[in-house]
Amino acid sequence: MKVHNVVLDDYEVNTDRDLSFGWTQICTECESKFPHHGIDRNSGHGICGVSGCENDATHYLDFDKSEVTE
Repeated sequence: MKVHNVVLDDYEVNTDRDLSFGWTQICTECESKFPHHGIDRNSGHGICGVSGCENDATHYLDFDKSEVTE
């Protein structure tokens, strides 16, 4: 899945209609790839969801279906 042309290899799609379409966790280094997103800082954990990045995640990123390309 791509969000604003950034490939994600680890993400979740929400099933609750009141939530954003999906989310992933991202690291500080990949945060700059999403300059126009609301990022929940200092709450993520696990490995960064950006493809090819293996850094520890520190943030969560929510995204809407309109931002997703295959």
